[in-house]
Amino acid sequence: MNKINEITSIISKGSLEQLITLLDQSPQLVNQLLVSGRQKIPSTLLLLAITYNQTDKVALILERGGEPNKQPEHPISKLISSTIFADSPNKEILKLLIQHQTQFPHDHRNCKGFITDDLTSIYNHDNAEFLQLMLELGFNPVTTEQIATTSIIMQALTQRKGDSSAVADLLLDFGCYFNGTEINEPRPIVTAFNNKQYQFVTKLIDKGADIGRIQQHLLHNIAEEHPQIPEHLLNLLIGNESDFNEKDYDGDTPLHLACYANNINFIKYLINKGGDINALNHCDATPLCAAIQNNQTAAIQLLMEAGANLNLPNKKGRRPLDIALLFPSLKKISAALAKAGAKSSKEPSTNAYTHNKIIPN
Repeated sequence: MNKINEITSIISKGSLEQLITLLDQSPQLVNQLLVSGRQKIPSTLLLLAITYNQTDKVALILERGGEPNKQPEHPISKLISSTIFADSPNKEILKLLIQHQTQFPHDHRNCKGFITDDLTSIYNHDNAEFLQLMLELGFNPVTTEQIATTSIIMQALTQRKGDSSAVADLLLDFGCYFNGTEINEPRPIVTAFNNKQYQFVTKLIDKGADIGRIQQHLLHNIAEEHPQIPEHLLNLLIGNESDFNEKDYDGDTPLHLACYANNINFIKYLINKGGDINALNHCDATPLCAAIQNNQTAAIQLLMEAGANLNLPNKKGRRPLDIALLFPSLKKISAALAKAGAKSSKEPSTNAYTHNKIIPN
């Protein structure tokens, strides 16, 4: 009666009475290694019960002398990684394991694996509730990350896709490291910013996080990727000494990119900060040209209200109205430009365009 498939069946779908009978008949099974399959991966009754989310059977195995700290796989790691059978790791099983003196990982290899792999489901689902229970039961993320030489906040942010950051918030409040790692990884604040976790970015800044890495090409980054960034965070990140007309490798200013992306809030911000509404990029396009070419009516209206030059020709004599007339879908824009005083050159350009950048002949 100790065949692995029969034992697995009792653990996964059998009754508690069946397990009691099994242990009465073969008490040595409580800590015996069970090996099956081509890969010969060892398991135990305890690990099987954890895998199949069987709280009562975990309790029985522990009562019968199951040794949680002598398993071929860390039982808490197994619990967290077995969420395929549950929406969240089983809190009662975690409590049982801790009550029976289960230790959290405490050597370099297991601490690193715990942070980078085992906690993945906690990060992915932003399961701060289960993490809070772990903290209450003795898990120390600061000590764990120091042993692992791996930032746990960095892992939480990297593996969490979305703008919520409850797990990272909890780790930050606990005192985990937030200014980078000993290995060459991006700083947590950069990852949080790229994830658009703006509240957490603000919290990191309040804690004293180094914003230097975010400030590299910051204005262009915001223009293209961050239409919902709150103004208070803009004010924290962008200093008065910032060059609001800095050009990228295409010669685009932040205002050009904001017009390509229709980032209305940032267009307003840049105009208020003195961004040059008539700046030319390497293709001799103004922000107004960029907005027209991308059919961004709200951006066009903002630029017109701000006093953009409606008749500024590029080096080839092409004007904003020439660009609008190239596209049948821009009839309303063409009419609005003409009504506002825009003039067409005698021979409208036959220039080719992409949906983002103006490509010269």
